[in-house]
Amino acid sequence: MPPARADDPSPLPLFGGSAAPPAPVPLVDRVRLEPGERVLAVARHDLDERLCFTDGSVVLTDRRLLGDPPASSDGGGERLGDHFAWPLDGASHIDVRIRGGVGRLELLRDGAVAARWLFTAAQAKGMHALED
Repeated sequence: MPPARADDPSPLPLFGGSAAPPAPVPLVDRVRLEPGERVLAVARHDLDERLCFTDGSVVLTDRRLLGDPPASSDGGGERLGDHFAWPLDGASHIDVRIRGGVGRLELLRDGAVAARWLFTAAQAKGMHALED
């Protein structure tokens, strides 16, 4: 490849000859819904368990909460390839809180945290849609 010129406006190739890495496939496009199951809300989370930036999603349906790997969990979620699923019932509750610029989405089952995802304030609006 010839060296870049200062007057050349084209982007420099960074990832295998393209200007940007391929975009990840959103979780909502990767999950298999059960017959008759409906998606109610989708939100992104952008922090991992070490508070490092990541890119993940959570999908709320009328039957389950599906998500990319959470920051923490009780191990009760069903692994479905690259994501997890938790059934929802009368003992399930979704709680969203933000403190000090870091938010957390928690799936509570029988009052205990079953799974927790972390996010920045930039993702708060989408996360709050999951608990409405």
